[in-house]
Amino acid sequence: MSYRTVNLSPRTYARLRHYKIGGASFDEVISALLDRVPPRELYQEALRSYEKEQPVGRRPSGRGGRSLARALREEFHRSWPRARNK
Repeated sequence: MSYRTVNLSPRTYARLRHYKIGGASFDEVISALLDRVPPRELYQEALRSYEKEQPVGRRPSGRGGRSLARALREEFHRSWPRARNK
């Protein structure tokens, strides 16, 4: 098994530690938390938050006129190809 290092703030680490119940590893805790919220919900929440903060007609465009909303959609579909069918 390959491992990765994830940097957490002390506050986030303390919060995460509270989820370790019954000898669960951090890997098990994080995996269980990720299973509770589908990636699509996170994407939709990010998009709602962005659209709420930007006045209509004043939303900035990215390179080539690409909006942030479109960039978020494209990133979501690149990162989570299975989520498109859910």
